[in-house]
Amino acid sequence: MSLIRNYLIITNFLLVPFAWATPSIEILQSCKNAEPANNSISMEELDAPGVEQTVEAGCEEKYELTYNHQKFGSITCNNEGYLIINSNRIKLTSAANFSVNPAVKPDTPLLLTAQYWKITKENESYLCVASAIDQSGSRSGSAQYYIAENAFNSDPVSLYFYYFDRESLPLTSMN
Repeated sequence: MSLIRNYLIITNFLLVPFAWATPSIEILQSCKNAEPANNSISMEELDAPGVEQTVEAGCEEKYELTYNHQKFGSITCNNEGYLIINSNRIKLTSAANFSVNPAVKPDTPLLLTAQYWKITKENESYLCVASAIDQSGSRSGSAQYYIAENAFNSDPVSLYFYYFDRESLPLTSMN
């Protein structure tokens, strides 16, 4: 009995986040695989962000790109990562967390090498941001994904975080 109960708990833990996620599985697959999941999806890769030379006090690593007169990118201010959508800053930690690894949370700043995509299904468009979770080391091959709903219109943005590497360990101090 205990084995069956544990199996059900683990299965629910792994599957329930995907059932509650607002972006469809096709949007998520398209973002993760960097190609349309099917013929109903269109994708446009946005230009790579550039390093902004002028950054306000307390901030660093500001990367921005312009798409249809809107600013997108990322910035780190006071050790807090933000996604820039239409010139507005959204805390990465505010994203709904759908990581399969409970040790990995949406708090790792985005890298300059992050890829930005506009994914459209029917009349809805999403911003997909795929970034390595670290520049070097064991986690440099692991990607984190952010999907922003309403990033290209004036409706409130909903941000979702996905991480699929179950084996990755969090960055910790060795002291």
